Parts: sequence; structure tokens; C-alpha cells
Amino acid sequence: MWNIFHSFKISKRVAAVFLILLAMMSIGGVVGLYNGRQIANVTKELYGNFFTRQDTLSSIEKELLTERQGVFLYITITDAASKSYLKQSLKEHDNKIKNLIEEYLRVEQFEHGETAFEKAWSDYKVLRDKAIGIYDNGDIKKATVLLYGDLSTSFKSAMDILQLLLTQEKDSAFNQYERADYLSKVITWTTLVMTIVAIIVSVSLWSMLTRSIVKPIEILEGSARRIASGNLKERVAITSNDEIGALAAEFNSMVEHLEYYYATLEKKVEERTRIIKNANDELFRKKQEMEILNEELVKANKMKSQFLANISHELRTPLNSIMGFSDLLLEKAFGELNEKQVQYVNYIHTSGRHLLHLINNILDLSKIEAGRLELEAEEFHLSDVIDEVVGIIRPMAHKKGITIETETTFTSPIVKLDKPKFKQIMLNLLSNAVKFNRDGGQVSIGWNIAEELKEAGIERILQLSVKDTGIGIKDEDIPRIFMEFEQLDPSITREYGGTGLGLTLTKKLVELHSGRIWVESKYGKSTTFSFAIPQGRLGSESAPTDMKSATASILSGQLPDDYASHFLPNEIEKDMPAKYQHGHEAPFATILVASESKAVNELIKVYLTQNGYDVELADDGVEVIEKANQMKPFAIIIGITIPKKDGWEVLKELKSSPDTCDIPAIIISAANNKELGFSLGAVDYLVKPVNKDKLLDTLNRLSFTAKIKRHPFSILAIDDEPQVLEFLGDILEKEGFGVLKATNGEDGIALAIERDPDLIILDLMMPHVSGFDVVYQLKKHPTAKDIPIIIFTAKDITTDDKVKLGDDIADILKKAEFSKNGLLREIEKLEMAYPARAKMIDPLTRVFNHRYFNYWIIQEIARGKRYGIPFAMLMVDVDRLHDYNTANGFLLGNEVLVDLARLLEDNIRKADCLIRHGGDEFLIVLPSIRKEVAAAVAEKLRIRVEGHAFHSANGKKNARITVSIGVATFPADGKESNELIQNISHAVRSAFQSGGNKVTLFNKAT
Repeated sequence: MWNIFHSFKISKRVAAVFLILLAMMSIGGVVGLYNGRQIANVTKELYGNFFTRQDTLSSIEKELLTERQGVFLYITITDAASKSYLKQSLKEHDNKIKNLIEEYLRVEQFEHGETAFEKAWSDYKVLRDKAIGIYDNGDIKKATVLLYGDLSTSFKSAMDILQLLLTQEKDSAFNQYERADYLSKVITWTTLVMTIVAIIVSVSLWSMLTRSIVKPIEILEGSARRIASGNLKERVAITSNDEIGALAAEFNSMVEHLEYYYATLEKKVEERTRIIKNANDELFRKKQEMEILNEELVKANKMKSQFLANISHELRTPLNSIMGFSDLLLEKAFGELNEKQVQYVNYIHTSGRHLLHLINNILDLSKIEAGRLELEAEEFHLSDVIDEVVGIIRPMAHKKGITIETETTFTSPIVKLDKPKFKQIMLNLLSNAVKFNRDGGQVSIGWNIAEELKEAGIERILQLSVKDTGIGIKDEDIPRIFMEFEQLDPSITREYGGTGLGLTLTKKLVELHSGRIWVESKYGKSTTFSFAIPQGRLGSESAPTDMKSATASILSGQLPDDYASHFLPNEIEKDMPAKYQHGHEAPFATILVASESKAVNELIKVYLTQNGYDVELADDGVEVIEKANQMKPFAIIIGITIPKKDGWEVLKELKSSPDTCDIPAIIISAANNKELGFSLGAVDYLVKPVNKDKLLDTLNRLSFTAKIKRHPFSILAIDDEPQVLEFLGDILEKEGFGVLKATNGEDGIALAIERDPDLIILDLMMPHVSGFDVVYQLKKHPTAKDIPIIIFTAKDITTDDKVKLGDDIADILKKAEFSKNGLLREIEKLEMAYPARAKMIDPLTRVFNHRYFNYWIIQEIARGKRYGIPFAMLMVDVDRLHDYNTANGFLLGNEVLVDLARLLEDNIRKADCLIRHGGDEFLIVLPSIRKEVAAAVAEKLRIRVEGHAFHSANGKKNARITVSIGVATFPADGKESNELIQNISHAVRSAFQSGGNKVTLFNKAT
């Protein structure tokens, strides 16, 4: 057998061993499965023939005992209701016993007649029914004798048979258990025997396999070790014709070749060693030269970076003054200009812009070559930037009668690029397309989002082209157009102008975005510049093109300049008193007093002056009106029966005048006519004798409605250039901002700490104390550290600069590259970030006011349009607040609004926005909420308000108010803010007109 096994190839030997082991495992598995199946059958039979039947017999026994107790109870009790219940219970027990007997018979599978137990139980039931019948007929004694006699004997007979059946079932189960034990022993011994046999066979097979495979391999390994030690005369003994034998033959052949090559190797090694030594010496010499050159290059690059920073500051700073003041002159900020002056200022402004463009191109090109130009990618709408660039180029095109066409689609892609660099690319291409075009020509802008298959998956590519109908480019000149300072034809350069840097810079900016640019041209007819920039997987996300309309988010800073004045209103909230809309306020809180007697006037004066108020007295109604118009007091305290004009007439006249209607009036009179006083506009009504504490409390509560300090938004400008400070002051003061100026960093730090401005505009490159030092010092101060800072500099901001400045810088504006409206938009974004500083908080309720809402809703609509996210709006209007004010006074009415605002705020999410829309109306914006959910929120709020107790005139919180609530959603009920407000107002009116205290959903159908 060994000889047969040894004659096999190794693969066949392994297969034979595997098949033998597999056969043994199969035999053992079949035996185990058979015996396991037998045990399973025994177990199944044990359960079916014992447990099930035993459980059935136990249930019969339990039911029979319970039924027996019921019979005894029936014979012994006399209550009719109980007898009826027991009789019904006996029937139920009979049915259960009958069903259990049937179940038992099914399991036993009897073939003939009824069982002995079934007959005994049937006899017992007949005697039981007979005893019950005798008892029901009134023969209690006979029934009792039967119960304890024959019926007991019959019951005992049935129970004996039942116990016999249970004993038989136990015997049957024991027999099955003995059978299972036998089978278990058979499996154990069979498995043991098979295991021993398998071990013996496996050891034998392993020995055979080792002798035929491992031993030859060990021989081969020993020969290889001796050869590796240098004995090339060694040969492997070939002991078989299998794969190992073939390997040994090949190994011997390899050793023979190795012996030959080794004999000639030493000479070749000596020759190669000499060549490598010479090469190493040359590399070492060049390495030393490169290190010297690198040190010089690092030094030169550092000097170049410093030069670029200095030249950027030195060139852009005067340009900032040239262009900024020319802008102000063109806006006629300091008076009218004659025609010649306008012409010359335009020349100055145009030349400044041209010079700035040249400077930026040279500096950007230098930064790219030095590897210092960094990209800051952001997502934006492609159509927005294209429209903005076209708006800049169109005046130049209009002069030559050139039309510019852009591709229009329903959706505008959202691209991810460095936005300023992309604008520069488009400006360079479009300005060239217009500059080298013919009069009356055409420029076409096309774009596409293509998909290309890459290794990582499908990549989206932004492709954009600018085509003109101009002079074209010769084929031989096309390779030169992207070279630095390359001008194809001097005569064309003299005619059209240019430095030869625009296309070079454009190409490098496209390549910085990992893109490519190319040109196609027909000389004398047209030129098309095209470029492609990869966008990854998110580059073609689209949104409706009307996103570039006025509903785009103000906070994104992407609105065109001419939209800013329309969508950034400066008016103060409409619910504020008129006299405080412009920040005018008397230096002291002056109270005008005109009571019904001089004694009361003096008493009130003493009360008020002791508490810091400035008091002015008036003798009659005419004098009250005159002094109210002249002084604009904090409040007026007035009696009813005063000379010349009584208090009612004075109050009516004051409230009818726009100059005095917002001055709070407090009536003090012996006559109790609160309703009339409140209806004429009084904020409170005090009944004589006047109480000092109540009077002062009333004045304190007036802080709910007026005299909130309305100082303008203050801005601190820090710059070492006086012209820049004057320029910023002219822009900002004209817009109503308070401007503080510092000509150096040290003064700037002191002013920031002393005056606590709302915003700082800071230049970085200043002597002695730089802008970096100012930021560092302010961020260490406990109060000044929270002041937002806008960097306004000619310096190019590097990554290191950003790290040095930290995360607290609000924005960075470059000198000579910003517009007036751009600066104002940055400030407006900060107002949204700091609503309390910007006075966007309602002074009464301390929730957002209408001015904040104007900004916020545009942002929410823009987000909804971009991502398709709906939102809901609730308008909450107090039902008949005028009636409440008439009964309780305007001061308590204001407290109701404050209390209501808190109640609403406590019952909405943190993500929701609560706004006092004006008067007694509140708006609640619910982001990402649909109408049905918003309706549920509105109903919850209505119930909360209805059950809440508000202040009343008696000093207790027992007044009740209700609200009408309108519900509208975006975009179903309106796609713009005006449409939404109009529709939700309609829903609120509908709720109020139907009785109030109701929630109404806007429905276009109605």
C-alpha cells in the first residue's frame, strides 16, 4: 500500500487523504443522525403519550373536584341567586370535563366504545342530577342522603379510575425513558469507537504524507542552506518523480548557472563600485551647491514676500483715497459739481480703477509664482456671479454697442470655488471679449455641468465659455497668448491697450482650481475662451434661478448694490413712538404737571424731585399744550378740572397731534372716570387723594413704552492714514452711524475700552502698534473682547495672519476693492449677528422687532427656495385689546403684551423665531414645519393664552384675554414675504371676525 501511495503525485496524495477522512466523517455522521432521530422520536412520543395525557387527566381531576364542591354548596345553601349561579357553574364544569375526555380519547386513539372512566363519570352525573332534582323538589333530607351515599360512592369510583389512568401513563413514560437511555448509550459507544478509529487512521495518513512530502522538503532545505553558505558544488538528491522531485531538478540547474555567474561577478562588482563612487562624489558636490542656492532662494522669497506686503499697502492705500473721495464727489455728497468737474472726477475714478486692476494682476501673478496665493472655496450660485460681472462689464460694452447674452435656465447651479478669484477670471475674459470686439458685436456666455468617469467615481465638471465676434487670433499666435507680458501685435496693443498679464493670470487662477483653459479662434471672425473646473460630487447642486432676486439672503452679502437701499430699510420699528425714532431724547426725565390745584402740583413736584425727576408746572390747559410741544417731556400728569381747557380737551388735543401723541399722559382727578381717560389715550388714571408710591410706580412702569436709549450704532475706525479716516467718516456718518476715529493703534485701544463702540474697522499695517497688536490687546480686555472687528487693509491676508488674528474677526475688506454699499452690507450683517446692539429687540416685550423680521424672513425664504424646505408662520393677534386698555389702562395693557410674549416664548422651540410685528400682533416663524403641525402648535398656544391669568386694575392676576391666530406656510401660501404677510393677515382677520379665540388656516380657495 505504501508503494502505491508513494507512486502518486503530491496533489493526488492529499486528495486521497481528504477523501478517506471525508468517508469516515460521513459514516460517523450517518450513525449519529440515525440515533439522534430515534431519540427525537422517543422524546416526541414521551411528550405526546405522557405529558399531554397526564396534563389532560390532571385537568379532569381538578374540574371534577371543583364540580363536586359546587354540588355540596348547592345542596347546603338556600339563596336563590347563588343556586342559579352554581347550577350554571355545574353546566360549565360538565362541558369542560366532556371536552377534556374527548381530547384524552383523541390522544389515546381508542377504537371501541367509551372508556371505564367515561362510564363512571356518566353514572356519577346521573346520580348528581337526581340529587339536585330531589333537592329542588323540596326533599332536602333525601337529597342529602343521596349526596353522602350513592353519589359519594360513584364519585370515588370515578376518581379511582382516574388515578389508575395516571399510574398507567407514568409507567408508559418510564418505558420510553428506558428506551431513550439505551439509544443514548448506543450513540456514546458508537461515537467513541469511530473517534478512536478516526484518530488511528489520521495518524497513519499523516505519517505517510509526512514521509512522502516533508522529508524530501527537509532534504531540499538542507541542500539550499549549504549552497547559501557558499558551497556551490552541492546538489539536491532527487528521490521521487513528483513535484518535489521536479523542483529539486530545477534547483540543481539554478545552482549550476549561479556557479558560473559567481565566477565572473567579482570583476563586475569592482567596476560598478568605481562608477558608483564617482557618482556619489558628484551628487555630494551638487547637494552642497543646492543647499547654498536654497538658502539664497529662501532669503529671496522672504524678501519678496515682505516687498509684496509693503508694496500692496503703499500702492493700495493712496488708491483707496483716490477712488473713495472720487466716489463721494460723484455722489455729490458735498454739493453740486459742474459738468467739467464731473468729467474730471470720472477720469480720476476710471484711471484709479484701471491702475488698481494692473496692480492686482501684477501682485496676484507674483503671489502665484511664489506659491503664496491661497484659495478659499465657498458655495455660491453661478448665475449670481455671472450677473454681477456682466453688470460691471455692460457699461463698457454699451459704449461699443455690444450685446452680452448669458445662458438662462430654470435652475442655477451651486458651484464651489474661490468666489473673488472666479469673478476675476470672468472679468478678465469678458473685458477682453468686449475690448477686442467689433462695434455692434456680440458676446455670449455659456455654461454646463458635465459628468466624467474617474477612478473614484463620477466627477462633476463646471464648463464655462465666453465667445465674442471680434478680431480673432491667428493659429500661430494661440500658443503665445497665455505667456507673461506677451503682446501678439504692437499695433493692436496701441489700439486696444493692455499689459499682457490678464490671460496669464486667468490661466494660473484656473489651474489653481485644478482646472484647464483653452481657446478656439477664427481669425477675423470670433474667439471662444473655455475653461473647466472640477466640482467633485457636490458641484452641480441646483436651486431656482429666482434665488438671485431680491429674496436672496442679505446675510450672504450677494445682493447687487442697487438692491441694498430697497431691501435694507433704516427705519425704526413702526410700533416705537415717533419721537424716539431718531434718537432724540431730553437729557433729563422731565415731567410736565398740571393738576387741579396748586397744592396738589407742589405735592407732586416734591414727590418727583425727590426721586430724580425734573418737574415743570403748568397752570392751565393751554399752557400744558404749549409746553408739551416745546419741551417734549417724558410724561404729562394732568387733572380734569383745570382752567381754560379741561383735561379731556387737553388729552384729546395732545393725542391728535403727531408731535405729542406719543407722550404718556397720567390723569389725576377726584372724578372716577377711568374708561373715558383710557379711551382718550391716558396710560393710567389715579383717583385722588394721590399716593406717592402709586405715582412713582406708574412712572417706573412707563419704561415699558418709552425712553429706551436709542443712540446710533457706533463705529470706531482705526487707521494711520487721515484720508482713510475722513473717507470712512463721510460714508458712515451720512448713513446715520456714529463714528469715532483713531490715527494709531494705541489711541484705538484706549477709545475702544473707554467708549465701547458697537463695531471696530481696523487697519493692520500701522507703525508702532500694528493692527495685530490692537486685536491682541482688545481680546484680553473683559468688555472690549466682545466688540466685533472688521479688518480694512491693503495687506494681503495670509494663512498665518488669519491664525494670528484668531476666530473673532467678523470680516476682511481690502482697501480700494470695496464699495460703499459693500461696507454697509457688512455692517448690516453684523447688526443681524448682534441684534441687541443694533436695536433689533423690541424694548417692551424684549423679543425681536419688525426690523429684525425684515432681514430674517428673507434669509428663511432663501433657505427654503434653495433646499426645498417649507416653513410655517403664525400671526397672533390679541382680541379686543382696546377694550382691555379702556378698562384697565395702557400700562397694564403693555404688561399684558409682555406677559403674552413670555407665554408664547415658553411654548415654542428654540429654533422658532418670535417677533413683535406691531401693536398687539406677534409673528412666530416655525422652520421646517408643515401646515397641519403648525395648526396644532397654534391651537396649543390659543389654549395656553385662554387659560392664563393676566394683570387687572384691582392688582390681582384675574384678567382673561383671548387671541386670534392665523396660519400660513411657505411656499404653499406665498413665496415672498409680502405675500405671506398679506395672506396670514387675511387669516387672522377671518378668525377675529368669526368671534375671536380661534385658529384659522389660510386657504387660497377662500
